[in-house]
Amino acid sequence: MENQYTYVVILLLIIIIGTIGNICSFLVYTRYATSINILLTALSVIDICLLILATPVFVLPFIHKIFIEDTFQAYVLQYIYPLNCISQTCSVYVMVFITIERWTAISKPLQVRSWYTTKSAKLILIGVIISATIYNIPRFFEYEIIKNDEGQITYKRTLRDTILYPNYMVYYYTLLYLLTHFCIPFAAIIFFNSHVIFLILKQKKERLNFTSQQRKEIKTTVMLIIVTVIFAICNVLTFIMNLWENINPTLFSDPKTISMAYMLNDLANFLVILNSASTFIIYFLFSEKYRTLLYDIFRYGCSKTKGENYYNSTFSRNQSMRNHSSFYNKSPCKKSSSSLISANNNFKKISNMHQNNLSVNSQEIPYKGVLSRYKKSATSLYETKKESHNIRTSKSENNKQVYKKISDFVKI
Repeated sequence: MENQYTYVVILLLIIIIGTIGNICSFLVYTRYATSINILLTALSVIDICLLILATPVFVLPFIHKIFIEDTFQAYVLQYIYPLNCISQTCSVYVMVFITIERWTAISKPLQVRSWYTTKSAKLILIGVIISATIYNIPRFFEYEIIKNDEGQITYKRTLRDTILYPNYMVYYYTLLYLLTHFCIPFAAIIFFNSHVIFLILKQKKERLNFTSQQRKEIKTTVMLIIVTVIFAICNVLTFIMNLWENINPTLFSDPKTISMAYMLNDLANFLVILNSASTFIIYFLFSEKYRTLLYDIFRYGCSKTKGENYYNSTFSRNQSMRNHSSFYNKSPCKKSSSSLISANNNFKKISNMHQNNLSVNSQEIPYKGVLSRYKKSATSLYETKKESHNIRTSKSENNKQVYKKISDFVKI
């Protein structure tokens, strides 16, 4: 009995901490509307629902004897249990779509922005919620609230009665459940995560050339791979228990298996609750942006305006420092850009000289000497441009044309 109370106290602490943590995650991920943030917000809401719905099932019956009575259990089985099943289904498939989104971000980075918009993420969530609700409608009819001979409210098994409805237990409760909640989603999670890990390891040598956005995508993906792996580990025992119960209907009544069955069942429920309560810890440990935004929330409250003003002022200050910095104004980027434009003008001038047999500025300078001098200058610029190929100014169309002209000029 003492062990049961210890178990309940630990469970209650996990539920409270997990609920607070998921509320923090909800506040963090609702600050900026992106497809992955919308999915993570939905996952936080689902985890909050699972933790709240777990309280009357696993905690309250051990707090007071009133919660052990058939009346309370009848309402739990009639209403709380189906809602819990809907939340679990939503949790599984939101996790699947998070995995697919991360796979797209790594394997097809150019398409992820157009394929996964905020609108498409919301449509995915609506589809998941509707599908999960339809799938779990039979759960509302597994038990029925009745009054016994003494006039007290109690319950009886209806669809869960293996004698009256054996096909329901075999096809829906066992086979369909294992297919939709275990085989399909976990196969998808394993496949996409394995491919993502392979791509990340393959691109490890090229990581120095990645943009900051690509590095952020990889960090986010690694974090969410950890989330999905923990999700799979914490939920696999539930599916095993479900399968075992249907193979052996007397699992929870046979004296030989009853103690082990209830112990494993408590462990399975504990792992599901632990998974829902621990996701925010993974976000906090592996995401610098999550920690920054969480600090921003504690500092400024839930108001987005203050936080946005803070980030805007910081950005403006940094931009102003860059604009007034002598280093930035004298940087190779600006020098290269201005030198290329100057060289292009000189190239045009020399071309006109060559056509008209004129000298520069009407001075008696031989054409070959001028050509040699500008050719040497252009060669130096060409080599500089090759070394600083990653400079963003080279991406503009104007500088591309200048670059081509100079390279052609050097080859004269």
